[in-house]
Amino acid sequence: MNNIKVKFVSIEEGVIALGFRRIAAIARKLNPATEIYFITPGNLYSFFTHLFPSRKTVFTDKDIDVIAEELAKADLLCVSTMTPSAPYAIKIINAVKKKNAKTFILWGGSHCILNPEEAILSADAICTGEGEFPFKLFYKAFRDKKSYLKTPNMWFRVKKKIIRNSIRALNTPKELSSFPHLFYDYDCQIYDIKVKRFRQFTKQDYLNYNGLSYRTLWTMGCPFSCIYCANYAFIGINKDYRKIRYPSVDYIIEEIKANLKIYPFISTVIFYDDNFITMPVEDIRIFAKEYKKRINLPFVVFGVHPNTVTEEKLELLAKAGMNRVRMGIQSGS
Repeated sequence: MNNIKVKFVSIEEGVIALGFRRIAAIARKLNPATEIYFITPGNLYSFFTHLFPSRKTVFTDKDIDVIAEELAKADLLCVSTMTPSAPYAIKIINAVKKKNAKTFILWGGSHCILNPEEAILSADAICTGEGEFPFKLFYKAFRDKKSYLKTPNMWFRVKKKIIRNSIRALNTPKELSSFPHLFYDYDCQIYDIKVKRFRQFTKQDYLNYNGLSYRTLWTMGCPFSCIYCANYAFIGINKDYRKIRYPSVDYIIEEIKANLKIYPFISTVIFYDDNFITMPVEDIRIFAKEYKKRINLPFVVFGVHPNTVTEEKLELLAKAGMNRVRMGIQSGS
């Protein structure tokens, strides 16, 4: 087995990066020496950011150079972004390639799913769908110096040719329950623009970006087509994104329990699901019972749609600790 140097980097306004954390956890399982980095052009949930938008962080050419110097040490560099951070990703990728043309760059995240033709022009490969199984297939082939060019959910740029592979079926609930929990730990680095270098991620960094909350995602998918939501675009790619999929109740409870040990100061759990409330009432009842018994912290549900809300569901969740909900509005009446 060949030992390769793997680096994972999230570039976004904050450190939530739930999709990135899922794939990073798989990478750590495949290669425990995988190094994980966060680059934060801003802090989306900081009141300071919203009060003084003109003081938003701006990375200079010097910052890009320092970042690239570290990331270019990798044999395999995996970058994750949403679209707002894509311009930074492109600058960093180009700088890395100038420093080390041999570094293979795999770019993933929602930007690559929604804008693959643009993203593939910068990276050696992009992930155009759910990445858990494709990354595992790709990584093993890349590590063992075997052909990886037919990996599903991935496109590859080979000289002037682009190889566009097909999309595999979305992960099933059983498959979702088999994945390692999201990567959450202090064993990672963050770029500190004040000192112009990467440094160890600390408790204070967690507090600065997440406060006293633990942020996670249990369910995926949504049957509705609200055009302000990324899931609307995903449905245009694959109709199965309309389906609600989620791992077992025990899986999500154990994930939260594990991270409360790492961050014992957590006082609130936030679910970023697109439509949490669409779950069948039977599953909500089981979740509410187990959450109250095993976690017993206040929690927030962001995924609420009026067409699927029932008094019974809200009552079950409220008794379990839900104290806030968030509902998007498609249009005013």
